[in-house]
Amino acid sequence: MIKSHPTEQMLRAFAANELPLPLAVGVSAHCELCPECAARVTWWEAQLAEALEAAENALIERDE
Repeated sequence: MIKSHPTEQMLRAFAANELPLPLAVGVSAHCELCPECAARVTWWEAQLAEALEAAENALIERDE
């Protein structure tokens, strides 16, 4: 049974590929065993992708 979990900030940084490699490996291993944290990473990945798309669209509109 898992007794501790990465912080929300760590999960977000992991989803954004911003963690140093040793921490990323640890979070990745944790998420392999913890569906709750894996779901949070998936959620963060979707949020970050949405934000990136919105920023790209804003730049395109600005340049038109």
